[in-house]
This record gives sequence, C-alpha cells and structure tokens, in this order.
Amino acid sequence: MGKDRAAEQNIALVVDDDPDSLTMVSAALEENGMSVIVARDGQTAIELVGRVNPDVVLMDAIMPNLDGFETCRRLKKGQQATDAPIIFMTGLTESVNVVRGLKAGGVDYITKPVVVDELLARNPLKTTAAVAEAKEAYATYGKATAPLLADVGGSVVWRGKFELTFIGPSDETWDAMFIVHYPNAKAFLQMITSAAYQKLVVHRQAAVKTSRLIRTQNLELTDSFA
Repeated sequence: MGKDRAAEQNIALVVDDDPDSLTMVSAALEENGMSVIVARDGQTAIELVGRVNPDVVLMDAIMPNLDGFETCRRLKKGQQATDAPIIFMTGLTESVNVVRGLKAGGVDYITKPVVVDELLARNPLKTTAAVAEAKEAYATYGKATAPLLADVGGSVVWRGKFELTFIGPSDETWDAMFIVHYPNAKAFLQMITSAAYQKLVVHRQAAVKTSRLIRTQNLELTDSFA
C-alpha cells in the first residue's frame, strides 16, 4: 500500500510530548496554510511516516523512551525512510547537541520554548523546497553525465549512504558518497573539460554546497592499513 498524500496543502508532521508546545506549533503552521499531523512520541511518528508523506518534520529532541535523535535516525533509514527535512525543536543549544541533531539527519533547529515568529521566519516550507530543488538538480546532473562518464571509459564502482564521521570534523554530514573509476587522469580531464559537461555542471553547482574530490592510485593489497 502506498503512502497517502494531500493534493493541495503541504503537510507538516509535528512530534512533541508536550501538549502545550504541540498545540501552539500546530496552530501556527495551520494558520500559515499547512496541513498538520501530530505525534506525541517517536514510535507514533515513525508509524505515521509509514502511511503519510510529510513535507517537513518538526521534532522535539527530548522525549521519553524514543528521543528525537533516535527517531530522526530511524526516519531516515529503511524502506519507509522519509526525504522530508527534519527540524529539531530543542532547549539543548550547546554545539554538541546541535551537531548530534545534524548527524542524526536533521537540517536545522529551533530553540524551545518555541517562539512562533522565529518558527515562521525559519519558514519550514522554504527549507523543504530548497532541499527538494537541490536533490532534483543533482539527480539531473547525475543522469545527464552518465553517458559522458561511459564515453571516457569511466564507471561508478561504489555508492554509499553517509551515517557517521568517527574521525574528522564532527559537524560535516554528506548527502552522497561514491567512488568513480577512470582509466586514467586524462580520461577524467577529458570529461570535465568537454563542452557537453560544461553545459551540465550548472546543475551540480546549483545542488552542491560543498564537496570533496579525492584522487587515488591503486596499491598492492596487504593485511595491514599501512
């Protein structure tokens, strides 16, 4: 069975165990044209996302049993994973907790108690639209460059989903990770300097905030890291 989808209004899922906060945030969003569904705990939120496609999720960080961080992680994994941006509502403003929310899959945070004007100024719909536009732009770039990659003898040999940085900057999260094999450096340069690629790279520029491009050389395999 597919997920339900409202035809006209954008859907916000608000997850909070505090009924006063839940009521206030829901009312503010509804007054600004959004359809709101609510959950009082993380497990209910996960079950709702299994049936409905929200456009944005506003998530309380601190809840009993399943907290907001773990709920966010589960919402971003598995067959029922949601692409909706998740914005945390939290009184935990220390950088370690902000980073924890970003690592879990959140894209932004609002301090509690929630100030309605601040919530509306953040514009959850704008966040949703920006994420969707970036994903669409990168999908266009990836699809259009596939034949150019094949023409120079290159191929994608591995793709993965970012989960956690164990060593390195803790505030970095990545939306896409992959390894591409080129026959040689000349093939790579031939592709990225071609007129066809130059016309398509604007989609990548529209989608990517930052990236890391690393060139490697094959070495003999051994039983050690060094």
